[in-house]
Amino acid sequence: MGNSIILGLIQNVAILLTITLLYDYILINRRWGQGILIKIINGIIIGGLGIVVMLTPWTYVPGIVFDTRSVILSISGLFFGLIPTLIAILLTGIFRVFEGGDGTWMGIAVIISSGLIGILWRNLRPNWQNRKYTIELILMGLLVHITMLGCTALLPGKLFIDTFKTIALPVLIIYPAGTMLIGLLMLNRIRLWRTKKELQESEERWQFALEGAGDGLWDWNTKTSEVFFSKQWKKMLGYEDHEINNNLDEWDKRVHPDDKEKTYSDLNRHFSGETSVYINEHRLLCKDGSYKWILDRGKVISRLEDGSPLRVIGIHSDISERKKWEEKFKELYNELEKRVAERTKELELKNFELQKFNELFVGREFRIKELKDKVKELEEKLSGK
Repeated sequence: MGNSIILGLIQNVAILLTITLLYDYILINRRWGQGILIKIINGIIIGGLGIVVMLTPWTYVPGIVFDTRSVILSISGLFFGLIPTLIAILLTGIFRVFEGGDGTWMGIAVIISSGLIGILWRNLRPNWQNRKYTIELILMGLLVHITMLGCTALLPGKLFIDTFKTIALPVLIIYPAGTMLIGLLMLNRIRLWRTKKELQESEERWQFALEGAGDGLWDWNTKTSEVFFSKQWKKMLGYEDHEINNNLDEWDKRVHPDDKEKTYSDLNRHFSGETSVYINEHRLLCKDGSYKWILDRGKVISRLEDGSPLRVIGIHSDISERKKWEEKFKELYNELEKRVAERTKELELKNFELQKFNELFVGREFRIKELKDKVKELEEKLSGK
């Protein structure tokens, strides 16, 4: 008989594992999972699961059955809260009345006490998940099932003593262990969901920051040549999200032929470790046939065992406007240099002419002075001085 009890209870605990699937569903749909309607639906589903385990009980004697409704209802109270658990209590209670037998009042008492203990534990120990949660789950499981054993007092006469002796040890060993197991599984789902949610929120913030700045994101798996291009990356070139596939060729075939050699050279220098980041400016072909100047920046974030790059992430920034003004500045600068050169040449010519004039002027004055001196010398000789 002991083996049949244990096998029956283990079978019930196995059925209870399906509650983790329900919890996954609620976590995934958390954004609307707090509404009253979904709580009612959850309660109906949990009540349905309770009825399923009640349909596969271990029967002690006709009318006295044992199953893991106490586990599912206490777990429901702890994780799902008041409304779903009260609905589950109501549904399983009605079903237990329908089953009838000498154990009806005990069964109803177990249903009510198990659900209420779970609800109270949730509300009176709100931070239990941040403490020694394994011990918390075991303690709650023990409390629920010690109470369950106490409910055997509602059985008639000698049946109470015989039942208590028969089920006490298996119930106190298997039921709290089952409660702990289901609780740990659900806690694990919570942690996975929170991690996923944090990663999603972090990615959304990153995407928002990039898109707010007008930059496009790319994520390249060099082993498969698969590349994720963000919507903004595609929009930058005039494409809708569905018009560009996730492969490297979509980028490669749009790089301007005159820029391709330098682009791949900069990529390979980064891949070989010569540069800490990949930075390159090149032109990409747009949907309308024009070219846009792109500032491309990226970094290898993971490598294969041989050191070759595996995953590279980067961003595209449209620098066409900057390039336009750079070209304008270059044109104006070249024009200014040309004019300065022409003016310099003109000034040099004028200076040369002035020097010639000065030479002629100075030479003439010198000759005049020389002639005056000679005339004066002759006059002095003629006057006998």
